[in-house]
Amino acid sequence: MKFANTQRGITGVGIMLILILVAFIGLIGLKLLPVYLEHYQIKSILSSLKSERELATQPPQEVWRAMAKRMGVNDITAIGREDVVIQKIPSGISVTVDYEARRNLMGNVDLVASFHDEVAIP
Repeated sequence: MKFANTQRGITGVGIMLILILVAFIGLIGLKLLPVYLEHYQIKSILSSLKSERELATQPPQEVWRAMAKRMGVNDITAIGREDVVIQKIPSGISVTVDYEARRNLMGNVDLVASFHDEVAIP
């Protein structure tokens, strides 16, 4: 037996569920976008350090000072001195940045992003 009035399409409840899902994904994106933009700036600072070859002969405090100056200009607050390891290596200096960025999503739920970047200054 064939029904004359078969329904097609999505229901109001289905539309609401899709809108809630899209809003939730958008909220996560809005919370994580600044974290990744700041990480991009940190990577840019590290590559700018690589181009300054005279830093390879400087003590680690001078390398940190040059890095901190650039972070101040770019208003980077995600990392501190404890997140940066500066070591002498046979070919120059190695700068390693290892940190976590944490943003509150809602209530007691946080989003955590871990980053690890390393550059050798020859």
